[in-house]
Amino acid sequence: MSRRLLLIPLLAFAAESPAFADTVYLKSGKNLEGTVQSESRGQVVLNIGYGTVTLDRSEIVRVRRSSARSRGRLDRALEEREFESGLLVPKRAAKLHRFFSAVLNARDAALDAKARDKSLEEEISSLHSEIANLKERDAEMSASLADLSPSANPAGYNEFVSRLNAVRGALRSDTLRIDDDRKREKEDGHAVFRYVNAYGRLQDYLRGEGRRRGNLRKNGLEARYYRFVRSKARIWRKDFERDSVLPESTLSGGNLVVKALINGKVPARLMVDTGASSIVLYDETSAALRVDPDDRLGETMTTVADGRLARGKHVRLRSVSVGRSVIRNVDAILLPGHGAGFDGLLGMSFLKHFAVRVEDGHLVLESLK
Repeated sequence: MSRRLLLIPLLAFAAESPAFADTVYLKSGKNLEGTVQSESRGQVVLNIGYGTVTLDRSEIVRVRRSSARSRGRLDRALEEREFESGLLVPKRAAKLHRFFSAVLNARDAALDAKARDKSLEEEISSLHSEIANLKERDAEMSASLADLSPSANPAGYNEFVSRLNAVRGALRSDTLRIDDDRKREKEDGHAVFRYVNAYGRLQDYLRGEGRRRGNLRKNGLEARYYRFVRSKARIWRKDFERDSVLPESTLSGGNLVVKALINGKVPARLMVDTGASSIVLYDETSAALRVDPDDRLGETMTTVADGRLARGKHVRLRSVSVGRSVIRNVDAILLPGHGAGFDGLLGMSFLKHFAVRVEDGHLVLESLK
């Protein structure tokens, strides 16, 4: 690997590396830190944790070696950098590495997406208010236009029409902006879901198969890799909020029924169903909702529990609350009929925002802060 390709990670490592690293002082006035892997009369090979760099002796003023104790700590730090970069993965830990890499790759995008959530929600709310005002002005101006005569006062009539068209143009613009914001929310939701889902799979592996494997050969490379991943998982846990929800009841077959609050006002008892793509609400709850016309998205066909196709109304719910967890702008399907002891299904349009599992009879929802 050439020095030119290593320049960016090399400088990053030098800025972050501990004082107990080996240090190579260059004639250019810069110094590089890492572990000296080998030396000869002509060259020095320095391990920087993301690979190695080979330096000509003619470029070097001197090399300062760390102490034996410091070298041990540095070797561990460099090994962890190699673990994180994927340069060093024990063969028997390949499965764990796939889970770890998925979390590592998804995390930054998810945190950026989550940071945008509030501003998008505020903008959409503001646009909805503005649209309501514009619609009211449109109706008033349209009624006034009927009383104007284009022949009696052409200039005044044309000016009024121009103002009405401006209102309608603003209405179209705001509607398009909401559509764009909804698309961004959806894309951001996918990014959050990828991280939450990847983190959940990593945690499941560490609690199950990984728990047994990580206890083998406690001083070996594989065990050190498992300890490293567990330490990263503990750090990442701080990204999440945990909500443990006591179910209202448990149906035959082990299905949980939990209390939910729809649009901040309508209570519902929903059966947790990870096989349902959306929230499903039956007649009684649907009637109580009084869905806003802007949130009616059309009709759709869906497969119900007994395998039949049923026609339902596709709507957007402004909010769904379960326990302490609240998700806004959630797709749902309103279906005729009723459930046996529940008012609908808590499907993936809500659950996809969480790492979901059942612990001690509780529904556990882990979401991104």
